[in-house]
Amino acid sequence: MPRTPQVARLLGATGAVKRSVDVLAAKFDRVGRSRALRGMPEATPETKSVERDHESTPVEVRSFADGVLELRLVGPSQRNALGRATIDRIEQLVSIPPMGTRVVLLTADGPDFCAGYDLREAARGDAGSLIALGTNFAALKNAEIPVIAALHGNVIGGGLELALAADVRLATPDTKLALPAGRLGLVYSEEGIRLLVNEVGESHARAMLLAGKVLTAEDARASGVITEIVAPHRLEARALELASTVASWSELATSGNRRVLDVVVGRTTADTEALRRSSFAPGGTLAATIERFASADHDTAEASLSRSAALAEWASIAQTQGELLGQWMRRTWKLLKTRVAEELQKERAPRRPVHPSHSVAGATRAPS
Repeated sequence: MPRTPQVARLLGATGAVKRSVDVLAAKFDRVGRSRALRGMPEATPETKSVERDHESTPVEVRSFADGVLELRLVGPSQRNALGRATIDRIEQLVSIPPMGTRVVLLTADGPDFCAGYDLREAARGDAGSLIALGTNFAALKNAEIPVIAALHGNVIGGGLELALAADVRLATPDTKLALPAGRLGLVYSEEGIRLLVNEVGESHARAMLLAGKVLTAEDARASGVITEIVAPHRLEARALELASTVASWSELATSGNRRVLDVVVGRTTADTEALRRSSFAPGGTLAATIERFASADHDTAEASLSRSAALAEWASIAQTQGELLGQWMRRTWKLLKTRVAEELQKERAPRRPVHPSHSVAGATRAPS
């Protein structure tokens, strides 16, 4: 059917609107869109990438007002492979984070979180200074603040080291963790193997290093490596939600507990008792929490006393009402008994005989 000019103009306008929407949507990545939908503050990127010599995977930085610092690997075409510049950039940002940072969140673009070290870069230089270097990710292991990683797809080799250097890990159901050192002909660093053993356990570590075992998301959750398994479309929103929650807690407590944990597992040394005592400082979060609970308990006690008084008053009223009701019932019962007795007495009384003169009219009279 031929279109009228009016219909043609409407269709053209609709197409123009759709193209405008598509252009606007393209300006926001999926993280920005999910945050906007959740009403979260927009990220303010500090930098968009690292230097791109040998096409190192860029690191995009987003700082949030609530203290969350997101470090995002944005090299999906190279599966977010880790070159020297990428590792150094991550460590620099974690060692000296922007002012007000309370939590670091590691995320990645593309189908894989990270497929390992950049072998193309290693082929062009000193491979030993990049692959499985013992000092890699030391800044994350010794960070003063918690680090959360949102994992998906393949997490292999150096990518696994990066993930294990975090404190808490969330993952999608398709996540796979592997360390194919034997297949690559690589002897891993002592630091890297110690990290693997500490996080996944000796049995899993031996199976991964010596038999090429790949841990699924369920395997990793069962062994405690992954805290939560999250649907792919919810991963980054959930990770940011968790990071925001941790950032809202006492900075002294989160950083102090992380340092004590590091002392316990042998990563560092510190005066743990001094760290514990610092949390009791007057005016601190713990002191305020204790005061709040004490006030709540006092209010609860007062409320309980008020309820007890009210109950006692109600019981007294009920007792009085009960006594009055009892008196009324006793009086009523007494009256009923008297009335019943009177009726019974009337029934038992003898009837007087009827005199002939009182016979019914019309009856036959006796002869005189």
